Amino acid sequence: MSLYSYDLQLTPLQIPVFIALLMCSVVVFYSHRYRRLPLANSMMWAAGFCGFWVLMRLIAYATVDLSIRHYWHKAEYVGIVTLPVATLVFALHYTGRSHWVTRRNLLLAAIIPVLSFIFLLTTETHGLMWRDRPIIATQWGPMPYSVYGPW
Repeated sequence: MSLYSYDLQLTPLQIPVFIALLMCSVVVFYSHRYRRLPLANSMMWAAGFCGFWVLMRLIAYATVDLSIRHYWHKAEYVGIVTLPVATLVFALHYTGRSHWVTRRNLLLAAIIPVLSFIFLLTTETHGLMWRDRPIIATQWGPMPYSVYGPW
């Protein structure tokens, strides 16, 4: 199967990931209907970032070329680093602490995710995120394995 010169494979590993993507999509769809409410809006964003993460993971699992798979693994970090902040905002709205959701507090909460993403993009030079990405053989085919760095 080829899509824009990508060779894709279907494996049983993708089934639960696809189910998770469907679940995130349903939450985004239903919370979008009430997006004017701060609680529903924050839920929509949290589920959207989670869905983006899962979608990138699904594409990574389906990609045969390991260098392209590495690119998709990096792309999923957009969802990984933003989901904690979005979940925090949702939790603050849910617990009645909406007054804590200010621009200043959001910027403070975004420091670690922004640093993490910058370190991810430049990890080949310093190894803070990943020290090594060897390829290991699994029952689903060759997969990159992460040897994490100190960050």
